[in-house]
Amino acid sequence: MRGLFTYIEGGVLAGALMLVLYATAAGAVTGGRARAGLVAGATALAWFVLLWEAARLGVFEGGSTGWRLAIAVAAVLPVVIGGARAPWLARHLVSAGAPPASLVTIQVCRMVSAALLIALAGEALPAWVAVPAGAGDLVIAGFTPMVARMVARGDPRASGVVAAWAVAGIAVSAYLVSAVVLGGRTATYFLTLYPLVLIPVFITPVVVMLQIVATKVVPTRP
Repeated sequence: MRGLFTYIEGGVLAGALMLVLYATAAGAVTGGRARAGLVAGATALAWFVLLWEAARLGVFEGGSTGWRLAIAVAAVLPVVIGGARAPWLARHLVSAGAPPASLVTIQVCRMVSAALLIALAGEALPAWVAVPAGAGDLVIAGFTPMVARMVARGDPRASGVVAAWAVAGIAVSAYLVSAVVLGGRTATYFLTLYPLVLIPVFITPVVVMLQIVATKVVPTRP
C-alpha cells in the first residue's frame, strides 16, 4: 500500500507542477518577455508551496481548528481572482498569438482525480464522493483532445462545445469542493489529508479558473 501511496503522491504533485509551468508559459506570452513568465511562475509556485506546506502540517485535516474555512478559502480565492482577470488574460493570450487550444489541453491534469477512485477501491472514500468527482474529472479530461482539436481548427461549433465542456468541468469541481467542506469529517477525511487535499485546494481551483478563461478565448456566442 505504501508503494501505491507513493505513486498517488507523485501523480498529484506532477499535476500541480504542470499547472505551475503553464502559468509560467502563459505569463511569458502575455507579457511578451521571459521576466513576465518568471513572475507568473514564481507567483503560482509560491501559492502552491504555501498550500503544500499547509497540507503537510495538517492545516486542512478534518477535525483540526478551522479546517473547513481553510479549504474553502484555498479553493475559492484563486477562482475569484482569476475569474475577475479572465477577460484580460484571454484578450492578451489571443493578441500575443498563444494557441487558444492550450487552455483546453492543460485540463488533462484532471487525470490525477483517478486517485479518488483508487481511494474508493481501498474503502478510504465513499462512492458518493469518489465516483462523481473522480469519474467526472476523468470524463472531462477524456474529452479534452476532441475539444482542443475543434478549437485549433476554428470549428464553428467550438464555442458551444467549449461552453458545455467548461460548465460540466466547473460543476464537477464545485461538487468535489462542496463534498469535502460540507460532507462531514468522517466521510471525506481522506480528502483532507496530504497529498489528496492538494486536489481540492490547488488543482481544482486552478483548472476552474483556466476553464473560465477558455470560455473567454472561444466566445460562447458566435
